[in-house]
Amino acid sequence: MDSVFLDVRGLNISFSGTGRDVRVVRDLSLQLKKGECLGLVGESGCGKTVTGLAVAGALKYPECKVEGSIRFLSDRYNKAPHNIKRKRIAMVYQEGMAALNPVLTVKKQMTELIRFHCRLSSGDALVRARQLLQRVGFNDVDDILRRFPGELSGGMAQRVCLAMALCCEPEILIADEPTTALDTINSAIVMKALAVLKKEMDLAVILISHDLAAVAQSCDRLLVMYMGKVVEEGSTWELLSTPLHPYSRRLIETFFALEEGRHDIEPIRGQVPGYHELPMGCAFYPRCEEASENCSIYEPELLKISENRKVACHLYSGRNKGAL
Repeated sequence: MDSVFLDVRGLNISFSGTGRDVRVVRDLSLQLKKGECLGLVGESGCGKTVTGLAVAGALKYPECKVEGSIRFLSDRYNKAPHNIKRKRIAMVYQEGMAALNPVLTVKKQMTELIRFHCRLSSGDALVRARQLLQRVGFNDVDDILRRFPGELSGGMAQRVCLAMALCCEPEILIADEPTTALDTINSAIVMKALAVLKKEMDLAVILISHDLAAVAQSCDRLLVMYMGKVVEEGSTWELLSTPLHPYSRRLIETFFALEEGRHDIEPIRGQVPGYHELPMGCAFYPRCEEASENCSIYEPELLKISENRKVACHLYSGRNKGAL
């Protein structure tokens, strides 16, 4: 797990707003290694999904402006055309039921996708569809192929989407909230299928989630995002056990308190600001219990604290003076 597969640097993503562009991801950088699972975590609206869409090449100009460098570094494909490289990156979207066409059978949807992307005959595409469904844990694949999406459970639909994402044998898989709207049992089945595929195919995975229990079990490293910026980065165990950024700390405390059924912890104070009204300085300072005057003036840089830890907070930059 040493070779870097994906290198993202200085990623900025803007959408056309009312009279001006609204930047929703700001100067994001990340690296993804072969066989690694990287988690993107944070509250809803912090930029996780749009980051995944940018990496997958699914954002289109002029509605969306993507700036920065997204480099796919596989030796096998580093000189391949752009469209070939993009086939090595697959994305599974949240709520598999919504991603499937309700009036077409699973067989029709899978074989058409495989024929289009893999240039296979109808017979070979059907064989491939059966293999992919078996790969994600289905036993009676012919029964699944005959069904319409409405005849599948949420967990089944998500695994069908996972199978479809594998049709081009990707090397990087982006899973966007793969357990959204699933019960505990189906969530576990989907996450187990993802873990098995990662191991069998030596996949590099980006797991986008606000389910910290899921990322704790699945991810090697985490990036914590707030208002379009990475505020902390580190190994999963270190970050969850000893979070450095005040936002990371409150996010983790609140999540696990709710998981344990406790109600003795106060939620993070204040409201998430809109992207069109970001404060000066640190975007989190209006909600931060440890903010200083400098936090309202200077935007903190993402500093390397140790070999595997980075944090963007003036508590570690030497500028945390004069509490608000």
